[in-house]
Amino acid sequence: MKAGSRPQYYRIRRMVQMVREGSGGGEPPNSSDFMAEFGVSRRTVARDLDFLRDEERAQHDY
Repeated sequence: MKAGSRPQYYRIRRMVQMVREGSGGGEPPNSSDFMAEFGVSRRTVARDLDFLRDEERAQHDY
């Protein structure tokens, strides 16, 4: 793993954990929750979620 990808790796692991745990109200976290947790931009959150969807085949149920 490249050194520059480690922060993304840890963010993504934490994102998965946050989704599994849900938010305090039982709803899954949203982009604002992730932005506050990691101190990153909405675009960074979008890239991380794209990675999960595309590379890890993570999907959500509607």
